Amino acid sequence: MTTDRDFDRIAAAWLDLMPDKAPDRVVEDVLEDVALTPQVRRPLVRLPWTSPRTDHRMLIAATVLLGAALLGGAVLLGGGTRPSPVPVPTAVPSATPAVTTTATPASLDTPADLRGSWLAASPEEPALGASGPRIELVLDASGRNLVVRTPGGASREVLASAAGLAASDVVHLVATQGGSGCSSGDTGDYRFTVSPDGEFLRLTAVKDLCAVRANVLARTWVRSLNGPSNGGTGVIDAFDPLFSVTLPTGSFAATTYTDAIEIGRSTPEMTLFAVKDPQGFTDPCQATGGSRFPIARGADAFVAYFRQLKDFTVVSTTELEIDGHRAVHLVADANGDVSCPAGWLVEWQAKAETGGLSFHLSPGDRDTMYLVELPTTTIMLQVYGSTISTADEQAVLSTVHFLDALPTAP
Repeated sequence: MTTDRDFDRIAAAWLDLMPDKAPDRVVEDVLEDVALTPQVRRPLVRLPWTSPRTDHRMLIAATVLLGAALLGGAVLLGGGTRPSPVPVPTAVPSATPAVTTTATPASLDTPADLRGSWLAASPEEPALGASGPRIELVLDASGRNLVVRTPGGASREVLASAAGLAASDVVHLVATQGGSGCSSGDTGDYRFTVSPDGEFLRLTAVKDLCAVRANVLARTWVRSLNGPSNGGTGVIDAFDPLFSVTLPTGSFAATTYTDAIEIGRSTPEMTLFAVKDPQGFTDPCQATGGSRFPIARGADAFVAYFRQLKDFTVVSTTELEIDGHRAVHLVADANGDVSCPAGWLVEWQAKAETGGLSFHLSPGDRDTMYLVELPTTTIMLQVYGSTISTADEQAVLSTVHFLDALPTAP
């Protein structure tokens, strides 16, 4: 892979927010194609960019297990508090000044700080069909298309609407499809405020012909980093527990895997990677890694796994804390004198992963991992990039806060 092609991936994610899952038929076709032509990039195959400091790769296949670049440096990490749940309003304010609207989207684009993904607690709205604790509001990179994503099922995307500005602080919506309590063409207006740091979005209904949309949208939302973003502070809920983190400014795109997430930008290169309960393999020199090697919860168990792992050398382990929790910084090398048929050494995968996704290292490369001990799980965090310094890593990882619920606006 080259950084040019990875820039294309980032740009494409900004230009078109696509669903993060495909139908089973499509997935099966992709897996068959990749197995037959592993060098060709296919849908759902995400390859992180390669830096001069590492040659890791990530691929998905039915029988070939593939991996991800993982490189970072030493960090000094801090703690934080856990906020309470976001209040969910059920009534539309009645004292908001009226705004003149039309049956078509307003001509002015929505501002950039509204675009991207936002999270909120699922409302009590039967028409929405939500079955999980959170919903997602997505305004695409053009600022002209809005959709609400429920936690899953056939109704995952609902309330699709065209968007534009009716006033400097009012977004005008026109439903582009019926269903979920709305009729196609229903208009609505929402006054918006974004917190100075960009973390929170408050929508207040001025008026809406679709009562369901008003009940769903009129609330406080918190920035999600699960999709395209401009960085800043946001929440990651790719797995439980969710956590918040502050990224530097830049055009970031995210790829979600089973109990893992990769959030990266190409210019300047930087990636944050997180995985829940990493598990090992018995034979890293095989393309499939051999059999699964169960790893008990806790940083020490993961370090012990690497110490006995064939063809790897543990360079160092350092005790530290992340958000007040014990953590261990593990640095390990893939031995440079190893010659494996596939050209790589398989390292680990998430405990819940069942689709054949794994992570590997090329011989002679180094991996740096931060294992965080939580009461019921182990979280691995990594920050890497060809220009990332120790200070850059500290600036990101010291902002990590594990959460019991979505944070509230101050």
